[in-house]
Amino acid sequence: MYGKDVDARTSSADEFADKAGKTQQITWISKSNSLRRTAKQKTAELKLVSWSLTSLFRDEAELKAVDELLDEKLLQLKNC
Repeated sequence: MYGKDVDARTSSADEFADKAGKTQQITWISKSNSLRRTAKQKTAELKLVSWSLTSLFRDEAELKAVDELLDEKLLQLKNC
């Protein structure tokens, strides 16, 4: 789920960069850069969480169960 957020931010950043090229407005580049920076931060966080979970849960089934639980909790938070 978090990965989808990174993908969405990167896609939006690409769209803003295209708008900047077409309109020659620096505002679009600023927005694009901001989204890319956030996407990089979230990617780093994902790697850290993935590494942490992998080191905590050696059993693949246990890791999958925790992953599904986290996805469910994130979805609940998103829908609040």
